[in-house]
Order: sequence, then C-alpha cells, then structure tokens
Amino acid sequence: MQYVIRNENRKGVFYQRDPAAIAYACREANKEFFDPVFWKAVDGLNHKFHSVVDLGSGSGERLMQILDRHPGTTGIGIDIAGPSIKVATGEALERGFGDRLSFIEGDVLELSYRDEFAKVDLLTSFLMGHDFWPRENCIATLQRLRKAFPRVHRFFLGDTTRILLDSAGSKHAVTEYNVHIFTLGFEFGHAMMGAFLPTMDDWEGVFEEGGWRCVKSHFIQPPSLSVIFELEHL
Repeated sequence: MQYVIRNENRKGVFYQRDPAAIAYACREANKEFFDPVFWKAVDGLNHKFHSVVDLGSGSGERLMQILDRHPGTTGIGIDIAGPSIKVATGEALERGFGDRLSFIEGDVLELSYRDEFAKVDLLTSFLMGHDFWPRENCIATLQRLRKAFPRVHRFFLGDTTRILLDSAGSKHAVTEYNVHIFTLGFEFGHAMMGAFLPTMDDWEGVFEEGGWRCVKSHFIQPPSLSVIFELEHL
C-alpha cells in the first residue's frame, strides 16, 4: 500500500480483483445490511411481478431468494465476471432453479434490448451502482436500461454513497463525529482503485435525465450512508 499510494507508481496493473471472492463478500454485505430493507420494500409493492433481472448478479443469491419467496417468477442474472457466472450457475443448479433461473455474462453498462427482457417487470442492482459513473456515463447507462427493459415496473438500485463532510449545502452531509470507520475504509479503498463514488446529491441529480423517477429512497445505516433507490419509468 505504501508503494501504490504514490502517484508516480500508480501505473499499469497495480491491483487485482478476484470476482468470485467479491461475489461472496457482496452476498454477506447484502445479507447483513441491504436485505432487511430490500425485502420490506418488495413486500410493500402494490403489484405482483413475474420476471426479474439482477444487474451485477454476483453469486446469484438475491435472485435465488426472490425465486424462493415468489414461486411463480423467473429470473436472469447479468454479470461481467465469468468466474461469478460460473459460481452462480453451479449453485442455481444445485438448488433446483435450472428451469427458472439463467445467467448472462455481459456488461451491464452496455446493455441493449433482448427478446428475453420483454416481460421483465422487476429490475434490481446492488453494490455496483458506482460503476455507472461519472455523471454523463451514468445518465447514458440509465437511459439504456430504460430502453432495454421497457416493461419494468420497479427498479431497486442499492449502493453505498460517498459522504459529504461538514457541507452546509447538502441535507445528507455528516460531521466528523458521526463518520463510521467502515466509511473511511470504503472510500479509501475505492480511491486507491481510482473509482469515483457518487454522493446522495449526485444520484438525485441524474434520475430524471436518465428516464427514471425516484419513488422512494430507503436508507440503510450503518455501515455508512447506504441507500436503496426505488425507481419507476418516467
């Protein structure tokens, strides 16, 4: 770390990602923090859904839980990481979801319409929303998703946001006395990777241009200022 943080050394491949390990780590983070809020939001929907797509599906756990809770549904997971797709496909077969659940290796940021997306009415994405950014890219991605899934009734987009410290101009700002240790590690780790993390204000400023309306923001604390945006088509 002491080598990597020097700007003159940040060239080439100075870090590596283990997609399968990330998939399992995200499963634990979802279970601990996001799932209780997510299931409450899903239970509060005023319509039944029949087909769900999970963007950045990782280990596939969220999809398998949805299909468990809603026996008449089918699901598709989309992830750019081949090792994650392999893990998810194997586990789905072991748990008996072979005819109801499939996985596609693909880039969520470049999705376009497919015939199998025609009946999808529920869209989810957790812990990868910051990959949509910077702003212009995020708006373009949201617009593509709007066209790729024309019949989606709800889009649950969950992620951890970057905090604003002592910023009087934002209702989401915090003071140094209520910053979680997780926040410091989360933001520092992504900074080392050169990954941009949007704030709550950043997110709230892109939905309309992206073709979506934010119906509700479901906040999650701790571990940091995390949120599940409940979106619908404009």
